Amino acid sequence: MEGRASNFDDVLAEFKERLPHADFVTVDLKLTGVDFEEEVDDYLDTVACRYKRLCRIAEQYTPMQIGFTLGRVVESSKPGGNSQLELSSYNIYCFPHVGTEPGDDPCFFCRASALQFNASHNLDFNAWIKDGVRYMRREDEQRYLATPESQGLLRLWKSLCEARLPLVVHGGPMDLLFLLRCFECKRLPQSEAELSALVQKCFPCVFDTAHLHTAVGLHFNSKALMPFLEEARARHAQMVEQGLPPLNFVLEPTTEKRYGCASVAHEAGYDSLATAELFTLLVSMAPDQVLQGEGRQFLYRSKTRIILDAAKPSVAAALCSKLSGQQVGADDESLESRLLRSDMGSPTGTPPSTPVSFMSPVSASSLELDSACQSSPIVMGREPCSQRSYFHGQVKCFYPDKGYGFVTCLQSLKIYGRDVFLHSKQLGDCTTGDWIKFIVDLNA
Repeated sequence: MEGRASNFDDVLAEFKERLPHADFVTVDLKLTGVDFEEEVDDYLDTVACRYKRLCRIAEQYTPMQIGFTLGRVVESSKPGGNSQLELSSYNIYCFPHVGTEPGDDPCFFCRASALQFNASHNLDFNAWIKDGVRYMRREDEQRYLATPESQGLLRLWKSLCEARLPLVVHGGPMDLLFLLRCFECKRLPQSEAELSALVQKCFPCVFDTAHLHTAVGLHFNSKALMPFLEEARARHAQMVEQGLPPLNFVLEPTTEKRYGCASVAHEAGYDSLATAELFTLLVSMAPDQVLQGEGRQFLYRSKTRIILDAAKPSVAAALCSKLSGQQVGADDESLESRLLRSDMGSPTGTPPSTPVSFMSPVSASSLELDSACQSSPIVMGREPCSQRSYFHGQVKCFYPDKGYGFVTCLQSLKIYGRDVFLHSKQLGDCTTGDWIKFIVDLNA
């Protein structure tokens, strides 16, 4: 459904009707610009430097379209039948509120290339300016003495935040920062901790499918949304042939009418729909890995991530369980607490595996790593809490022909920001998927 100022009351009414039944929401934005010509992202950037640049981008450009898709799991009425995922998408033109007092006339930047890109994908600039739904921030309500009607898109945002749904984005924190800038505060938080605190007021947890591209360990190629989705569809179909339960996607009627028969790639509503399908496919194929990736926001040309703390980790676990049809995490504890249990047994309740020691680090120069593995350091950091601390994790993957693999563990991931490199000499009798107890040491 397309939302404009002229029909926004109807769009909002339908959105609010579907909201209580939704299990998650995906968001995509189309912007007047996404970078600064004189500032290029570089692998040498620190996270703090990159975050400040993203904040300045969000504070100086503006969205033209915001796409929302609500995902709802509908259980089958037949015993043993497969559930369905119902998707409802909204493509909303938006424009900043213009007041009558000095300082109430917003200004923003536009990049010529961004406008050309959106024009080539049929964005209606007249609809954006003349009929875009006006928006304002919470902090501006009192200053504008805003009535519910004049709040415009802020009404939808408030309803969305009150619903406390998990949020899914694609491509890192930029869309999230724009949302916070449009609806919450003029000056964005200055640190990851402050950002996490603000996000927690709006959403219980956040997933980024661009981060999950590598985090799920299924070796996809392109991170671009549509090629990534096509790869995920093909990979999922292969796994269904091998016994994975199929997924049934159902578009509600207005979404089916707009997006069911034709690709409208790079329209915000359509891209939010593609993100919802992609996220569900990834959860179906690798639910534990998706859960471990919660809160991690992809950064372009960077080996690091912005990490957002979840307000409700149990909500993320419940969502992954519902979408995958498997028990992911536990009802009364997060996946992290399962991984950090004592040595009485492995996190899955099976007998504990033989400890794997990393006390004799392997030199990177002695291995021939392919390009995919060169982006992951052999160890995960320079300042461990304790080099003699034991960790519990899972063998994520192993390549016998290359002689190495990786271990995934939430506890060590928080300290080092990477999966742990595993050499064949340290593998022992373990195989991919085994839970192990191990020690981390640093590469020279």
